[in-house]
Amino acid sequence: MFRKRYVILLTFIIFAVPLLFEDTASGEETGSILFYEIYPFGDHEGISLFNYGQKDMNLKGWSVSDGEGTLTFVKDVLMAPGTRLTVTKAIGTDDWFSGRDRTVAFSDDSIERKGSFILANTGDDVSLIRSGEVMDAVCYGNKKTETGWKGEPADLPSNKYLLRIGSDDTDTLSDWVSTKPGLTNRTFDPELYFDAKVTPFSFPESQGVPILRELESAEHEILISMYLLTSVQLAALLCESASERGVSVRILLEGDVLGHDMTTELTLMRSVVDAGGEVYLINDQVPGNYERFSFFHNKYAVIDGKKAIVTSENWTSGNLSSDGSNRGWGAVIESEGLAEYIREVFFCDLSPEHGDVNSLLKSYPGLKPYQGIMTYNGVGLYDAQSFDARVMPVLSPDNSWQALKYIIEKAETRVYSQQLDLGSSYQIISDRSPLEWMSSAADRGADAKLILDSSGGGNGEVVNMINNTTGIKAISVNGRESFSLIHNKGVVTDDLVWIGSVNWTETSFMNNREFAVVIDSP
Repeated sequence: MFRKRYVILLTFIIFAVPLLFEDTASGEETGSILFYEIYPFGDHEGISLFNYGQKDMNLKGWSVSDGEGTLTFVKDVLMAPGTRLTVTKAIGTDDWFSGRDRTVAFSDDSIERKGSFILANTGDDVSLIRSGEVMDAVCYGNKKTETGWKGEPADLPSNKYLLRIGSDDTDTLSDWVSTKPGLTNRTFDPELYFDAKVTPFSFPESQGVPILRELESAEHEILISMYLLTSVQLAALLCESASERGVSVRILLEGDVLGHDMTTELTLMRSVVDAGGEVYLINDQVPGNYERFSFFHNKYAVIDGKKAIVTSENWTSGNLSSDGSNRGWGAVIESEGLAEYIREVFFCDLSPEHGDVNSLLKSYPGLKPYQGIMTYNGVGLYDAQSFDARVMPVLSPDNSWQALKYIIEKAETRVYSQQLDLGSSYQIISDRSPLEWMSSAADRGADAKLILDSSGGGNGEVVNMINNTTGIKAISVNGRESFSLIHNKGVVTDDLVWIGSVNWTETSFMNNREFAVVIDSP
């Protein structure tokens, strides 16, 4: 009898288990549909949904509500896995949000609209509902709610929209980032390091020799992303690289440099184009035109997909010579992983699809080449030491503020920084200011020192305030015989070194395109 019972039980398991798995697999993944974008501005306001699951989903019966109005799908609307559906007030063919594929208007016959569904610009809460149950919620701006949302609302400036980060759903602001079309949206990852060989150098001592030497060595590709490039010596080298050595030269520059006559730079770049290089400008001088960044403020190059050059200084005639250079830092970083990371960012920024990038000659069709002498004479010697290191990439507006906060808050023994100045919002000791992070490090026993520039007559009051109210030791420096002003944006925390273009201002962290690296090397 025991053997018969065993057979009967085994037979039940064999037939029942597949049925259990089949029922589970065929059940709807109700949590797989989530809000993906929230865009409350203009005539094309709306939301988008994304299917993060593994099965087709039918939205019939699902609703979107802002508490004052409701949009309910009353017909079959299928969403395949990994697809997005945009639901918008009105469809526009040239609009980035409503003019794309898989878009329906509020008035579509698949949707029943009740009440006043209008996403408030200043703040609102939006719920995704199925069978009376809130499946997802978003709260932004000045709106406070406890329905399906936890904690503070997500910040949403008037020139941006909300984009979900990843597929995790915590119903908190950590799920979201405020962004613009064409931004890279790379969140801060404290574990993202690339093994590298790093050769640091400084301005004015180097006279830009490491930059020119590495560009000399390029065999097939030079990518340069720069705020200001006026070195005649450098432009001559780029012309020679493109015309005589067949190197692919692509340059992306800020098209509206603040308070600077761009004539020399533009004519130099026309000479590079005539030699076979490609030059593009991002941002134009026409007010109101769409711009992804307030300023395109990078100072980097990628060579042959193997090396990167990162500096705090623009590549000007002064910085790449013995005449009037700033105090700044730079590094040559040999790492294919880091180089590939930066190349992806470069080509994303270079994309013309957002309307803020044009070729040099499209922006200035009648531009003449440089009329002076352009000859590259080679470079002298600069004694530089190389180190094995790990290198973390940092971007504005993506993650630079979070990255800086993280490395300063981790500091145990030292926090040193050298800056041109501080933005007005960071001169106040608050949890958003690097001064507060440095001050807390000092309270923990770390040696905290800050150098600011004073060549313009400023920063004296700020330095006094810092010294009298915090444990930071601060000074302001009015240049030296060897350099004109402190233009650096450098930080040392314990055994980490930060080199790059990020000034300690709100605009630099949150609205500019900036690039920096954190180098982990004692």
